[in-house]
Amino acid sequence: MGMRVDQTHTHSAMKAIGARQTLPTTSPDCLIEFETDMPSTGPLDVIVKIAAVGVNPVDTKIRLSLGNEPMSTPRILGWDAARPSPCKS
Repeated sequence: MGMRVDQTHTHSAMKAIGARQTLPTTSPDCLIEFETDMPSTGPLDVIVKIAAVGVNPVDTKIRLSLGNEPMSTPRILGWDAARPSPCKS
């Protein structure tokens, strides 16, 4: 069973969720949506389209370590990811 890789991927940007600084979770800017460059891939890497992400304890610790001064580039959060997968009956 092999994996089919889409070699026609031409997008240069992607949407991401992240944070620029440590803010209370009640702040509407605690997590922000932004566009960033697609990551570069190596010969063993794949890019998948993500349908949903979750915030786990690691993401919380990363967000808390950002400090009070806004960063120019947001830090991407959401390392738990899911995407639809075709089902076979």
